[in-house]
Amino acid sequence: MRALCASRKFDAFVAAIASASSTSRAEGGDAASNSPTRVPGSAATSARRRSSSAAVAGVSTAGPVLYRRSFAWRPAAHAFVQPGASDGADEVVFRLASADALASLVSDHVVKGRVVFPAAGYLEAARAAWCMSQSSSAGAMLRSVVFVQPLVLSEVGADALVVECALTPSHSFVVRSSEHAQPQAIHIQGMVSPLVASPKQMTLLRAVNRTAAVLAADLYAACHAYDLQYGPKFRTLARVWLTGQTGSAIATLRALQFGGFAVHPAHLDGALQVSLAPHYASVAGSQLRLPFALSSANVSSAHSKLWAWMSERDDGSADGSLTNGDGSYAVEIVGFRRRAVSSLTAEHGSRHSYVTRWRLAGHS
Repeated sequence: MRALCASRKFDAFVAAIASASSTSRAEGGDAASNSPTRVPGSAATSARRRSSSAAVAGVSTAGPVLYRRSFAWRPAAHAFVQPGASDGADEVVFRLASADALASLVSDHVVKGRVVFPAAGYLEAARAAWCMSQSSSAGAMLRSVVFVQPLVLSEVGADALVVECALTPSHSFVVRSSEHAQPQAIHIQGMVSPLVASPKQMTLLRAVNRTAAVLAADLYAACHAYDLQYGPKFRTLARVWLTGQTGSAIATLRALQFGGFAVHPAHLDGALQVSLAPHYASVAGSQLRLPFALSSANVSSAHSKLWAWMSERDDGSADGSLTNGDGSYAVEIVGFRRRAVSSLTAEHGSRHSYVTRWRLAGHS
């Protein structure tokens, strides 16, 4: 008897809840029809909820489902080279970003405890200036390149320093800087011309011949003792191997946000770092050697998983490449050379790119 009473009370309780719920819905419908107030929430959110509810109930939806998408209205601005050039009598000049902006972008490229603009950055700046002058995005071939003197960004006044890239009708280029009333300092010079199309390079085939792995942490530790104190942004080497060819190494590089670069300077610098891998065990005790010359660099664009390969020649120079995952070149490097330095300023104060050698008269 008690069980029967309890069952009847429960049924009455359920019926009361159902009645209250239907009354609330009816009142809500009347209020919605008489009031202009809308329930907070976007149309996209409501559409997704309707779609989800209908999918659960097995009913097809009548309206479209909206999703948020972002679109680039214009290409990202280059991080180094500013658009717009000033035309002189015999050159076209592109202004680079402010010293503060440049220092921020390359703050992890540290040499002898000072922030130094990387050699790879000059190559990307020259490529960008050439492409802007030609209204092209194809790339550029840089030839007969000489790195004259480094640009130490941690020792200059942000407001006083002006850095620019100048192009001449004879297809030469120069990156120079000036500060206050000081004469202009040349940092790199060379020749520039349209990109030379190269066949795809099967860099992955070189990886098949790898003989030993080099820990990237060990390589960067050796570089630090060598006065190349790379910070996180410029530690782009992920995995490094030596290959069967003497003086040759290959590496994979970690992904970076390109920020308007066709080839990120940290990626190109990573390719140059690979040239140190075959001798990294002895690098720590040797004299610092910085980039000095480059026979040619075919600079295109990086767009996928990157591989870097460098191989040393008998004359001490090195050839190599930065290659996309599909085998296409991002950068093709020929005749890369370093030279020993003991100071970032004293030895590079001169603009001369030659070395004087004395010999006895009458001797060849």
